[in-house]
Amino acid sequence: MSPRRPPHHVNADRAIFRLQAAFIETGCTVEELRRDYGEDLLVRLFNQEEASSFFFYVQAKSTSNPDRYLTRDNQFMRYPFDSGHLKIWREFWEPVVLAIWDAKNDVIYWEIAQEPQEPWDTKAKNSYCRIPTSNILDEIGIKRLAARTRRRHRRFEREREGAQILIEKLKDLSDIEIDYNPQAGILYTKKPDSEAQITFFGKMAEKVTRAAAKAGLPEDEYVNRAIIQGSEIYMKLADGATLQFTDSEGVILKEWNKEELDDHLQKMEDLDEP
Repeated sequence: MSPRRPPHHVNADRAIFRLQAAFIETGCTVEELRRDYGEDLLVRLFNQEEASSFFFYVQAKSTSNPDRYLTRDNQFMRYPFDSGHLKIWREFWEPVVLAIWDAKNDVIYWEIAQEPQEPWDTKAKNSYCRIPTSNILDEIGIKRLAARTRRRHRRFEREREGAQILIEKLKDLSDIEIDYNPQAGILYTKKPDSEAQITFFGKMAEKVTRAAAKAGLPEDEYVNRAIIQGSEIYMKLADGATLQFTDSEGVILKEWNKEELDDHLQKMEDLDEP
């Protein structure tokens, strides 16, 4: 018997084709992702024929029986999506668009997985996600999607700008010197005529806690010693000294100058998981 192609496979391919056509008509480029890890398409935005740095993923679904998924008020398509994929997509920097092609009426509904109107329960194997029927993938819908994509890509820039404005305001109001490095997990503050205070957070706070416990010291004392000893080592390296690593018998195993130490620390930082 010849292999048969079930209708849902046909509809899946037709949905991909329909989505590709919709995006291409508005000037986007579309790449079909062959391996089924949850994302079917990669769409890149263009601005007046100029390539932009903004793009998003798409998972395509289809149905020939939209009434089966419509809520009673017809405001949402309640459609099942894999909960494992939804959990992973929450960590994506790029938007992941959930798209449902209503094959009966030739309409595409969409929602961004990381920004649903209502939270989705991902405890079960499948999550029934509510896709607004007002989100239609027409020309206006794609413009909305493009705007939300740009906002999501720029959110770090906005957060950084907001944090800097807050720091400047606090400096003006309290006369406190503040240095904030969110990527490193360090907050430095100093009041007039008082000692500086360093606060660690995130991954850096975990590192300090572990290192202090291993050294058998209170965290404040460990940090103070590390700063003093680190400063002394760097001053000596800057003057041409080398940092030597020896075995129990004093045999030199490694010897680094300042540039080699900086290179090693950069590699360790690159490899450190966030």
